[in-house]
Amino acid sequence: MMQFMNAYKSAKVPLGDGVITQAWKAAQEKPLPPEAVETFEDPQPRLAVALCRELQIIAGAEPFYLSARTLQQLLKQEGHATAARWLRSLCVLEILREEEKGVGNRASRYRYRGTIE
Repeated sequence: MMQFMNAYKSAKVPLGDGVITQAWKAAQEKPLPPEAVETFEDPQPRLAVALCRELQIIAGAEPFYLSARTLQQLLKQEGHATAARWLRSLCVLEILREEEKGVGNRASRYRYRGTIE
């Protein structure tokens, strides 16, 4: 029972509802972050910024995981190279900070540095 209560207290996402799915849905429904609107005209990079904001909200004070392949699938891009360039560009623009580089099957960890409302 103690293990269950500790896990219940720590849960951030309902069982069966993936973090990416929840964040993607919120990114599409909520107003775009100001840094997305100010920096990009294209709706796809704007949605990428919104997704990162929502992932950070779910992660709280911890960095969040996001792979270029996941971003590619969500934005329905042909290849993951574009999504990887966007993630690097968001770091250069200081909207994201890469906290830990992904290795093998493990995605990079990022911290959103924009406005969280």
